[in-house]
Amino acid sequence: MGAGIPGESHTFAPAGSIPAPAIMLKHSILAAKPKSVLVDSPDVESTVYVRAMTARERMEVMKIGDDPNRIVKLASYAICDEEGNRVFGDADIESLLDIPAAALDAIVKKWMEINGIGNADDKQKNS
Repeated sequence: MGAGIPGESHTFAPAGSIPAPAIMLKHSILAAKPKSVLVDSPDVESTVYVRAMTARERMEVMKIGDDPNRIVKLASYAICDEEGNRVFGDADIESLLDIPAAALDAIVKKWMEINGIGNADDKQKNS
């Protein structure tokens, strides 16, 4: 008997025999794109969108830790165009340091909200 989870039985399909519905589900999941949300940000004259993180981005964001440029780095992950494509990359961090703090705060706050990041008590107060 394998080293599986006690009390659970797993049946794996032999290679090449994955049922069509499972293949369709797999493709559907892998095609999922993070949603983007409009942000009302002071001091920014253009329309600003933020998007939900991908699993890969979540791993990168977790590495930021207590970096002094944390808010700016988070904003670089957050800001996207209407289709959800990132607008800023790591090379843009220095430029983002010069935009108004209130604009960054509004962007990162909305980004944290749509990604479920933050204090549960704060979420209840805002409900």
